[in-house]
Amino acid sequence: MPIFTGAVNSNWGTAGNWDTGVLPSATLAGTDAIFNASSPNCTVNITTAVCRNLNFTGYTNTITMTNAILVGSAAAANPGHTVTLSPTMGIAGTGAISTRANGTTTLTSNGKVWPNGFGINNSFIAANSIATITDNWTVGSLFLGPGNNHAMTLNGAFTITVNGDFSYQSV
Repeated sequence: MPIFTGAVNSNWGTAGNWDTGVLPSATLAGTDAIFNASSPNCTVNITTAVCRNLNFTGYTNTITMTNAILVGSAAAANPGHTVTLSPTMGIAGTGAISTRANGTTTLTSNGKVWPNGFGINNSFIAANSIATITDNWTVGSLFLGPGNNHAMTLNGAFTITVNGDFSYQSV
């Protein structure tokens, strides 16, 4: 699983910055984007930043969201994905996180405010979707739903505070 090391520079899009030498991918199993306590600052410098799972557990530096990150696989063989924030991470820039509506999306904020846009199962896949929200979230703006006559189920005991725009795609 790619761990961001920043060995070359601070850019997400530089393969040498990931311990596997390969950029995270949404289609390959085990190609999560992992930021741990040893990971340095990172800039999402490409418009094609994708990963199966996005994990900031233990991250204490800053991710600069120059562009968006799309989380989850489009392949029916690879359903389910997660986004886990760190309470100690920094967030700069305005890029959003969007998740694909493919299986179950599990979201954990760990009390961290995501000041930018956040999409829950908003990148359409031809299936019904489930979002399990494990704790409370505060986001800059929120977009829900796969739409296109596919249902979305939200699970968990949670509150989502939206400090900006809120939109949804109804069935």
